[in-house]
Amino acid sequence: MLENLQKSEDQNLITAISKKELSELRAHAEAVFASRCVAEYTLSGKIISVNKNFIKLTGYTASELENQDIGMLLDLRYSHSADNIDFWERLNMGESVSGTYKRIGKGFKTIWIQAIYFPIIGIDGKPLKVLEHATDITEHVQLKQTIASTVREINTVVLAVKNNDLTQQVQLQGKSGEITNLCNDVNSMIDCMKAIINLLKKSSTSIITAAQKVNAASKAISPIS
Repeated sequence: MLENLQKSEDQNLITAISKKELSELRAHAEAVFASRCVAEYTLSGKIISVNKNFIKLTGYTASELENQDIGMLLDLRYSHSADNIDFWERLNMGESVSGTYKRIGKGFKTIWIQAIYFPIIGIDGKPLKVLEHATDITEHVQLKQTIASTVREINTVVLAVKNNDLTQQVQLQGKSGEITNLCNDVNSMIDCMKAIINLLKKSSTSIITAAQKVNAASKAISPIS
C-alpha cells in the first residue's frame, strides 16, 4: 500500500513538473511568435503557414503566401544559386542555418532580415518541416548602405579638390539626419574654399591693375633736367 502511495505521489510530481514545463514552453513560444516574423516551410521550401508579423513584413496576405514556394520572396538570381541550394540541403540534413538575408516583398520591395531557420525533427529523428524566426533589419541595412555610399561620394569629392577641381558636391538626395549634416558640412567647406580663391583672384587683379597704373604714370612723368 505504501509502495502504491509512493508511486502515486511520484506520478503526481512528474505530472506537475510536466505541466509547469509545458506552460513555460507555451509562454515562451507565444512570446517569440508575437515578437518575431514566423513562417513554416516544407522541406522543399513551400510555405505552410505564416504569422501576422510575417504578413506585415512582406506585404502579402496569408492566402497569397501559403502553399507558394519561398522563391516568390527571393531575388531571382539567388533563388537559382548554389548558395540557396546548399541552404536547403543543410536544412534537410537536420542542420540549423542563420544569417542576414535579402527578401523581396510585395511590389518588389527590398527587405532585409536577420533570421534562423531550423528543422523540426520527428520521433524518427528525421526532419519534418522547417521553421523560420526572423527580425526585420531593413532600416539598419539601408543605413549602413547609405553611410558606405556617402563615404565613397565624399572621397570622390575630396580627390577632386586635391586635383584643384572645386566644382564637385556631395549629393543630398536620399540622405537624412546626421548624414545630411555631414554632407552639408563638406559642401560648405568647398563653397568656403571657392570664396577664398575668388577673393584672392580679385585681390591679385587689383594689385596687378594698381601696379600697371603706377608703371604707366611713371612713364608719363618727364625726367627732371
